[in-house]
Amino acid sequence: MVDANIAAFFLLIKIFCRKKCIESNRILSRTSIINDRYAANRQLAVEMNDKFQKSLKYFQFIQDCDNLKEWLDMKTLQAQDATYRDTANIHTKYLHHQKFQAEINSNKELDKNLIDQHIDELDNLWIQLEGIIHEKGERFFDANRSKLFQQSITNLEEFMLNIEKHLYAEKLLKSQQQVDELRIQTEKLKQLEPEKSEEIDTKRLQVEEKFAKLLLSLEQKKLHLEQQKHLHQYIHDIVDEQTWLSEKHHLLQTYSDLIFNNKQQALMNIKLLKRKNETLLKEIENHEQCLLEHLTTECIRISKDYPSQNLYQYYYDLSDAEAWLGEQKLYMMNKEPSKDELITQTFIRQQQTFDQTIENY
Repeated sequence: MVDANIAAFFLLIKIFCRKKCIESNRILSRTSIINDRYAANRQLAVEMNDKFQKSLKYFQFIQDCDNLKEWLDMKTLQAQDATYRDTANIHTKYLHHQKFQAEINSNKELDKNLIDQHIDELDNLWIQLEGIIHEKGERFFDANRSKLFQQSITNLEEFMLNIEKHLYAEKLLKSQQQVDELRIQTEKLKQLEPEKSEEIDTKRLQVEEKFAKLLLSLEQKKLHLEQQKHLHQYIHDIVDEQTWLSEKHHLLQTYSDLIFNNKQQALMNIKLLKRKNETLLKEIENHEQCLLEHLTTECIRISKDYPSQNLYQYYYDLSDAEAWLGEQKLYMMNKEPSKDELITQTFIRQQQTFDQTIENY
């Protein structure tokens, strides 16, 4: 009814404006505003009607649940009635019970269908909500992927600057995983921003190159530590052998003192000392063989390890000498020509001292 009245009103306005009234433009402008407000109010009314319909269904569902609970409570009380104890009209009571059971079963199916329907609707709403949240999270991540990529590069560069001072294997291996993840992020970012592919690849290659240098430095340090370990183990084994020899020497000295200082020993004690001496000789022979094999193996290993170590030391000394010669060259270039005999003599003495310093170096 309202829509019909409004439509008739707009039709009347159009007819009135066709007569070329003086205020026709103003009337049409106001009519357009009224029409827009009417459309907005109608849309709002439709939305409110949908909300009221949903609220009505919800409260009807709650009311149905309450009614069902009351009905179940009532039927439970009826079922708990112990009428079977009275044997009078027992057959009639049994027939009533069967009707009661049939009523319960029929209502159970109806209520089950109603409940399952609402549960399915709720499940679908949950699935829809989770899908929307997941899709929104992916969009946020895609929008922020460029910043995450730049932040990952910055973090890796800071880590590499710190790791150059303190090389820790566990952290470096963990960072290797970050470099691999960075490579995966690079491919995804190149798909999102194809125009920046060259810049992205350049940054990734710079990070991978720095990381490769760190790994090489770590391997060199590992080799050096292994060499130091073998050397210290070799020295430790020598100290242990010296301690063992000292103990055995002291034991032999004890046997000698027992024999020469107490000549009235019984034959039994002498035989006991003889057996101990034979046992000690066998132990020394076996130990000597194992010791010689071990020393030979360690000598071969150290001889293989330490030529490379000497080579590193040679390169280090060579770099040190080049730096020292460069300093002396700058020192000589800064010397100005002498202007009198006294300054010339002083310069000659300094030059002789300088020549001797170079010769000594």
